[in-house]
Amino acid sequence: MSELTFQEIKNKFLEYGCTIISEEKDYKDTKSVVSITDGTYKGICIVGNVLYKRPMFKRQWFSSRNPYLKENIQTFLKIEKDDNFKLKSDVGYKGFNRNTILDFECKRCGEIIKMSLFNARRKSQQHKGLTCPYCDGTLESQHALVLKQLFLHWGEDVVPEDKSCINPHTGAILPTDIVDHGQKIAIEVQSELHLRPAQKERDKIKKEYWINRGYTFYDYFIEDKTVLEYCQLFFPELKEIPKWVKTNIANKLNYKLIQKYLDQGHSVQETALFFNVNTHRIYDSLHSGNLHYPDNYYDRDKTPIVQLDKHKNYIAQYSCYAEASEKTGILRGNIISCINSKYYYANGFYWIPLHDYETGNYSINSRLQKYYLPVNVYDTKDNYLFTCDDLYEAKNKTNVPAFIIMDIIKGVRGSRYGYKFKYA
Repeated sequence: MSELTFQEIKNKFLEYGCTIISEEKDYKDTKSVVSITDGTYKGICIVGNVLYKRPMFKRQWFSSRNPYLKENIQTFLKIEKDDNFKLKSDVGYKGFNRNTILDFECKRCGEIIKMSLFNARRKSQQHKGLTCPYCDGTLESQHALVLKQLFLHWGEDVVPEDKSCINPHTGAILPTDIVDHGQKIAIEVQSELHLRPAQKERDKIKKEYWINRGYTFYDYFIEDKTVLEYCQLFFPELKEIPKWVKTNIANKLNYKLIQKYLDQGHSVQETALFFNVNTHRIYDSLHSGNLHYPDNYYDRDKTPIVQLDKHKNYIAQYSCYAEASEKTGILRGNIISCINSKYYYANGFYWIPLHDYETGNYSINSRLQKYYLPVNVYDTKDNYLFTCDDLYEAKNKTNVPAFIIMDIIKGVRGSRYGYKFKYA
């Protein structure tokens, strides 16, 4: 073995899936220590250990004796944890081991998570490894969780977390939140974490993948949308979240995000609606001191409001949201949400704060207004069939979902169930 050339030694390492990254001058004999990599992680080993017995490289990537330990942890956080965390602690010092408690900072909210390297790297159904108690499985998952259930209930051949897309650079699976293969729709729910360069690149790969397969790709951002508002982007006729939808995915409140939302001027009711939690949980947290009212907090639930029909004609005036809800049967949360989002439209009516209505300090430019324009219906040969007052009447007469009718009008789709649609 001692007569092997350096190139022959390198070839031997390649048989075990590792590449020597040391230079030839660093190799003297089989007792030499060389640096190696499996293409992802780096380490060191004695040449003879590879030549005389089958090595177990995986054991050494995160060994305290590995001079590349810190670099390997950073690689692990980037690849396995989507670059959501930053290592804050020193590693590799004398006495350090896999059970030493380290500090990891969540890049999304700044939370410091204390965890050993061993537990951070665990991955099973019972142990998710390093996660943020606030950012992982809360805000974005709440929107995605509800939307997935709606598509599974009403869609055609729906696959949540579809694993078809593969990253061509790394070979890793890039799951897509929702894919409706029957309607050829792919959806990736977007939130603030998707604004980071690494995630934007992964999302770009997903988008190109599905578009090249002939699917319509949707990547709407959550922004200030409630769960209901977000679902209405795909199911605009939806008036409230169905009772059969399961929405409880986390027991902990994200106090940091909730406080930030309150500080932006949102009411307790709006905050509870946005985070899809019971209003009393917010009040209990305010009472216990985990949350606090911002300076000059104003309870918008007591704001007088005016109700208009879909043609913007005056119907009635109410002293507060609660009275409007009680007398019309429309959920108070829907009214609060549409006013807060400046869409002003909910459940077939426009809702305007009285002061804004009297002063004219509002502008109705609803994203839903386009659903209430007259629509002509044609067959696939462009023969005129009939005219509907709006998209919802067209939906009821043809059984084509309203958002698909809108896609056909926009030219994104050609037809559905033998029908074509155009604005009258």
